[in-house]
Amino acid sequence: GLGAVFPLFFALLFYSCSTMLRGTSLHTPIVWLLAGFTIVAKEPNFAIKRYFSFGSILGGNYAHLDHGVYAGEYSWHLSMNLVLLRLISYSIDSHWAAATDRGGGVAAAAKAAASA
Repeated sequence: GLGAVFPLFFALLFYSCSTMLRGTSLHTPIVWLLAGFTIVAKEPNFAIKRYFSFGSILGGNYAHLDHGVYAGEYSWHLSMNLVLLRLISYSIDSHWAAATDRGGGVAAAAKAAASA
């Protein structure tokens, strides 16, 4: 359904932050902050969830996109946990790859990890 727009938004947000911050010391804290924000945004128990709907973003004329035929088989927030795990995994792997490329490759990273 059209609710797939919201997971795509979060995927684009994670990809952008991961690309801009990879290899820096801010990368991992920002990724975990985004993950926390994503969990809060998808949970119906938190007030911010109501802002992630077509009716609230585009106005009352588009509220029909949140329900009925346009909503799809299940709501976007039900599969977001697995998508979020993949986004965190990609971001951390990307950061680790950039950090090891600067420090002499995988062998240097393994040696540094063993000596720590």
